[in-house]
Amino acid sequence: MPSVEKYIKKNSGDIDSAKDVFHDALLNLIMKIKKGDTDIKDIKGYLFTASKNLWVTKKRRDTKVSFTDEIIDRQNADEYESSQMLEDKEKSSMMDEMLTALGKRCKELLTLTFYLDYSLKEAAEKLGFSSDEVAKTTQYRCKKKLFELVKNNKVFMEEYHQ
Repeated sequence: MPSVEKYIKKNSGDIDSAKDVFHDALLNLIMKIKKGDTDIKDIKGYLFTASKNLWVTKKRRDTKVSFTDEIIDRQNADEYESSQMLEDKEKSSMMDEMLTALGKRCKELLTLTFYLDYSLKEAAEKLGFSSDEVAKTTQYRCKKKLFELVKNNKVFMEEYHQ
């Protein structure tokens, strides 16, 4: 989502950070929908706001300084950062696996419309759909399949649904 990338770059981040934050926001959205919170009307707005909030929280957490024994804190911070990076990679990898399991067409459509912020009309033209209505219907079906994959993914449910 270009708006997320732009916001994070503007606030001392990079493209990889933007992708990680966006994936986390997408996972949060999936969890909300899975829990039955279907009151979300503006998915793009939700994803931007969630990404922004996750970034702000991460930056606050990263800038906190502890004034206790510096050697021990540095070691703990390094260990925490390493485990956090590993967890972020695992989340990103899991999300990519789920998108790939949807099939090439669904993955491309969802990536274009949610991450790259294409309109349905633009996505329809790029992917060769006959109309934006066909793209809209396909997007709906792809999202439904993605939510089912998430719901039926035991690893995801054990890790992120506690």
